[in-house]
Amino acid sequence: MTEFNTWFYPQLDKQGLVIDVRWNHGGFVSEIILERLRRKVDAFSLARSGNQTSYPYRTLNAPFVVLTNQFAGSDGDIFPAAVQIEKLAPVIGMRSWGGVIGIYGLRPLVDMGLLTEPEGSWNDPRRGWTLENHGVDPDIVVENPPAEIAKGADAQLDRGIAEVTKLLEQRPPAKPKLDPVRNRSREGFKQELAQ
Repeated sequence: MTEFNTWFYPQLDKQGLVIDVRWNHGGFVSEIILERLRRKVDAFSLARSGNQTSYPYRTLNAPFVVLTNQFAGSDGDIFPAAVQIEKLAPVIGMRSWGGVIGIYGLRPLVDMGLLTEPEGSWNDPRRGWTLENHGVDPDIVVENPPAEIAKGADAQLDRGIAEVTKLLEQRPPAKPKLDPVRNRSREGFKQELAQ
């Protein structure tokens, strides 16, 4: 959460966002992050000084995409799945790992090995047991071959940027409707009453 707060809030004035959850080994913060991404701008607060803030405050007023790959698992599976269920953004990359069940190492062995047991899994009301042993199928499949990564290329990130740019054209951010200021004089008040 510290990393998310450090990087998310300073980006809120940007025109789009790429959320990279590739190589996400899991955890338990996806619900908190999703709560922030679900927020929609309802209105704006406009100050005399010219400052403008969104309502709710600190809301992403821009399209975003999510990148995932075959090395993301557990909460790294759950986060892109929830993004797809809620139709918040397209998921781009490769199918995630599919190791959602919480694994707790509770049984140490004499040879320093460890037995683990599954503790919890994911089941959504519409699709059932979809993630375990399968993962999240991205909306847009893009592979990053190791040879290209070694050269510094990142086709998944490039596609993410292209998609968020396309979404920006299709659904531009909300802006305040700056009509002329209402006539607050007595005459203006009389005209409003007459309507």
